Amino acid sequence: MQGVDLELVFHLVGENGSLTGTMDVPMQGATGIPVDVIEQTGNELKLGVSAAQITYKGMLQGDSITGNYEQAGMTLPLTLKRFESKLPGNPELVSSDEELQALIAHDEGDYTYSVADYFARPNASSFQLSPNGKYLSYMEKEGLKNHVYTKELATGEVVRAIEEKEEPIKGYGWVNDDRLFYAMDHGGNENYHIYAANIDGSNALDLTPFDGVRAGIISLLKEQKDYIIISMNKDNPQIFEPYKLNVVTGELEKLYENSDPANPIQGYDFDPTFTLKIIFDKK
Repeated sequence: MQGVDLELVFHLVGENGSLTGTMDVPMQGATGIPVDVIEQTGNELKLGVSAAQITYKGMLQGDSITGNYEQAGMTLPLTLKRFESKLPGNPELVSSDEELQALIAHDEGDYTYSVADYFARPNASSFQLSPNGKYLSYMEKEGLKNHVYTKELATGEVVRAIEEKEEPIKGYGWVNDDRLFYAMDHGGNENYHIYAANIDGSNALDLTPFDGVRAGIISLLKEQKDYIIISMNKDNPQIFEPYKLNVVTGELEKLYENSDPANPIQGYDFDPTFTLKIIFDKK
């Protein structure tokens, strides 16, 4: 619509010889908008959503409906394609009624806790699931150190993925199903470097090995599993500029140059193809 791709999802249900439906606009976070006009004559279908002043007329052809979409005086071609609406996630992971009742039963009972247990700090923290849901990562205390571990949920196998050495790990996360990123500075100087390691601890790299430079993450890209977008003041200590970073090889590519130190840019927004969409400044 006027240069913007806008997905419309119509849910049509036939019951007792009549059709009912709702419309979703995922980009706008709108769901369950009533479709109050549904008329079918042969292969011709008419839909109306009065709440959004939308009408649609199309012809059914196989698993598609080809027609025109009208809203606010605009008429645009629109082809609707049939799909099967499924709930997100894996249905096999849903707990049974018996398992849920067993959990509910734990709500009542007499349990004894020591004062030491009550005030104790947890040994493990910062739990995160891998994007594919197969691994659980977490930080676990060992003496004065907090290492990062990964646990394969299917087998229960635990591996140390990131070892905290002289410098504390300031934060970590998943880049993709196979690789973790983390941040550390040196001696508390707050010049954070970005590191990455495989889930078994191999191929650990300092991805921003530059003295006196501070790096930060702008965005993680699920569509580009080996890349993230970061900011660094590599070329000028006063200016942070965006870079495309390969988390496997460490290859860097500057995505935008800010040549005006007097008006530093506060932030950037890129699409999954690394195309700049928005610049945020102080103005």
